[in-house]
Amino acid sequence: MALKHTAMRCFGQMAYISRVTALAARGYGGAGAILTLHSVVADDDPLPRDHVHTSAAFLEKMIRHYLAQRVAMLSLSDAIARLESASQERFVSFTLDDGYRDNLTVALPIFRKYGVPFTLYVTSAFLERRCKDYRWGQLRHLIMDNSTIAVDAVGERLITGTREQKIQAYYKLTRWMNDGTLAPEAISSLFESHRVTTTEALDQDALTAAELAAAARSEPLLEIGGHTTTHSRLALLDEATASDDIRQNKRQLESIIDREVRHFAYPFGDPASCGSREFGMAKAAGFATAVTTRIGNLFSDHLQHRWCLPRLRFLGPGEGLGLMESQRSGLVTAVATRLGNPVRLG
Repeated sequence: MALKHTAMRCFGQMAYISRVTALAARGYGGAGAILTLHSVVADDDPLPRDHVHTSAAFLEKMIRHYLAQRVAMLSLSDAIARLESASQERFVSFTLDDGYRDNLTVALPIFRKYGVPFTLYVTSAFLERRCKDYRWGQLRHLIMDNSTIAVDAVGERLITGTREQKIQAYYKLTRWMNDGTLAPEAISSLFESHRVTTTEALDQDALTAAELAAAARSEPLLEIGGHTTTHSRLALLDEATASDDIRQNKRQLESIIDREVRHFAYPFGDPASCGSREFGMAKAAGFATAVTTRIGNLFSDHLQHRWCLPRLRFLGPGEGLGLMESQRSGLVTAVATRLGNPVRLG
């Protein structure tokens, strides 16, 4: 585990044990929180969890924690209704981005076990196998499906026959991809030479339109939300293209599930990816709410700003109840704002 993730977990655990989180909650806990997840992997998955993976064990641990704390777990629609009611009972709402198949094969049985509703924000590019960048998924399949990996760009051959070797190869390749040792062209060549295409990786990992439709018809706990057509950083697109990216996704999903899609999540969700222009686009497209990945809890003031709602997020390498509660208490927001306004719209 990277040093920063260890530090995050230690910070969260110390804050939770020392009850600093309880103090922060008085001013920054808000009425409730929307939780951000992506892929939920089985506990025997051999590879390290990265920024899009949560273990099944931790998902269940979160749910059991909220049950013990008597925190209501609501659908997104019910969460907004609870916020409107000015109820003092705190809540959380589970959301999962992109459209991974394991949301239904791994996460759904856990949600069913406890009767917990959840929202899937689905991008059309996943359904149609045309996501422009799925390197994180291709990397996992590259390692899992091979016993040796020839990395010609650096003149190395990685042995990946055992679980430990796969883990070491994952860390090495991830480092090379992130620090520029492997240029984008070399990364593409690596996948191509081992026949790990984006389409094939998504075939294994992502929902199909038929699977989404069937789940929407049969699963009362499930709510479907939009997540754009191409999963692009909307702020980097011209206005017409960005607006079309949002609207086409809404229309397509509504056609698939035969019901209105009321909620939306901005891809990436950080200030560099969406801002006031995109918030207006989501509203104009007809969504009732839209969520970012800015960390924060929900307050009554957010009812006036429903298209830039904050969420909490838990990195796979740093998953832990202490880190989770340091966010849900509002401690992270208090520190980030220097004890300023917890309702951040920028």
